[in-house]
Amino acid sequence: MTAFFIRVINKYAKDFLFFYRYLGNKLFLCLGFNIIVGFLDGLGLASFIPLIELSDQTDTDNLEGYMKTAKELFDFIGIPLKFITMLSILVFLFSAKGLIKFMALKYQVKILQRFVKKIRLETFSIFHKISFENFTQFDVGRIQNTFTTDVGRVSQAARLFFKIIEGVTFVAVYFIMAFITNPQFSGLILIGALATNFIYQIIYRKTKSQSTVLVKRNSFYQGMVVQYINLFKYIKASGIIHQYSAKIKQGILNVENTNKRLGILNAIGLTVREPLMVFILALVMMVQFYILKLSISLIIVPLLFFFRALQKLSVIQNNLNGFYGLKGSLKNVKDFQKKLKKSKRKEGKVKLQNCIDKIVLSNVGYESNGLQILKNISLEINQGDSIALVGESGSGKTTLLNIINGLLPASEGIVKVNDVEMSKLKLENYQQRLGYINQETTIFSDSLYNNITLWDERTPENIERFYDAIHLASLDLLIKKQGFNEDSMLEFGGVNISGGQRQRVAIARELYKSPDLYLFDEATSALDSKTEKIVQNKINQMIGKKTIIAVAHRLTTVQDFKIIIELEKGSIKNIIKKDFI
Repeated sequence: MTAFFIRVINKYAKDFLFFYRYLGNKLFLCLGFNIIVGFLDGLGLASFIPLIELSDQTDTDNLEGYMKTAKELFDFIGIPLKFITMLSILVFLFSAKGLIKFMALKYQVKILQRFVKKIRLETFSIFHKISFENFTQFDVGRIQNTFTTDVGRVSQAARLFFKIIEGVTFVAVYFIMAFITNPQFSGLILIGALATNFIYQIIYRKTKSQSTVLVKRNSFYQGMVVQYINLFKYIKASGIIHQYSAKIKQGILNVENTNKRLGILNAIGLTVREPLMVFILALVMMVQFYILKLSISLIIVPLLFFFRALQKLSVIQNNLNGFYGLKGSLKNVKDFQKKLKKSKRKEGKVKLQNCIDKIVLSNVGYESNGLQILKNISLEINQGDSIALVGESGSGKTTLLNIINGLLPASEGIVKVNDVEMSKLKLENYQQRLGYINQETTIFSDSLYNNITLWDERTPENIERFYDAIHLASLDLLIKKQGFNEDSMLEFGGVNISGGQRQRVAIARELYKSPDLYLFDEATSALDSKTEKIVQNKINQMIGKKTIIAVAHRLTTVQDFKIIIELEKGSIKNIIKKDFI
């Protein structure tokens, strides 16, 4: 028996606990509202029978069955059982029900919005704390699908969940009141209702299964679309656009087919229950009349309750099938949150009080998926150094830079910043002191001012710094000749400006920031030779004034750097130090 109850709790309580985690005791307050509304509705329905009976009778002394019980109750209270009395009670009950129903719905709207807000904020809050190393293991399609489609579907699931709770509460109240008026009739109906549940278990299982399939197919489709947009130039230029489009079309068809199956299952669930329940009611009534020889007056009130419950069951069925159709998204969001929490990078709480004077790497190594990418890296970076990391592709240059900027944790060895171990630093505080530019230039869909200042307030001082950064990054031509100004909109990825201008916007952003350490990861590799020379001159002008570490694909681009470190197969092969002139 204990095992049975544990199975029931595991099956039905997990979703309740998920919503309870976000809403707490507010769920029980909603339940309380629904119980009151259901009770008032039941009393209102029960009042119709005396009202009808009293409309045809003037003598209330010879009443039978339900009417006799009602008269005894009214006599006990001390109120005469009359038509006008019952009419007044009926109006009062349904008016009270309407008022409390309004209060309940208003409260539900409030806490549902709270739920949606909390789940979105929590998911984003967990996401921005994950390590870059773990981020690279995530499926991009799943991330996008979870943040957009699935979180929206979970909010729909929450609304249906509240409607299901409301419906179940009403049905429970109707059944209780039906049992009070006629236990025998109500018991037979309940047995029949439980029998139909086996049919619906099959529908529920298939709906849940299709919902999980839908989430997977949505994630796949989202991932394909993301790649299609980001790689459109290559796909178009290489003549594979038709093959790739065919894969996306197949993804669309798969999603639509799954949605169609869910819709059919929902239609079956919605239309079958009512005929089944009416069949059961008819069967029980035949037993009452022909076998038990009971009067129809004894079952009118419970029958009224059961028909009301039947209406609610149809609504519950619709909502429940819809909820099961969204359950795949609910599970995906829960699993996604769990995975994000496990992917969180542990970091310290020490904040740098001074500028970055020195970074020391001692016997640092890095391993990923069983591959040793870096090993025995010992290096000291002092304020004002200009260090170039060179070597063949795959030698570990970018990985080393990512360890220095805190994106990747060292698998072995120690990294210290101003004599503090990086593992003890508050990474966000440290990274705010870095200027990072790579070949995949980051341009936000926002104004030129916001792209460079990263949404700083428009004070006279900040505007002056903005134009200083524009000048130092050689973006004057963008302003003067192309008609751009601080409010000009840049498209996502900078598609409305040239590659060189994108790179200069990125440099202007870091110049505005004025960091302690500049990190360049092949920042000029995607530029034409003329633009590369302009950008390289800007970098060279910082040498001796700022601390710079640059990953270079050609030695000619770092010939003015004072320290050149050559990497080979993850180790330092050679260090060349030039004398300062």
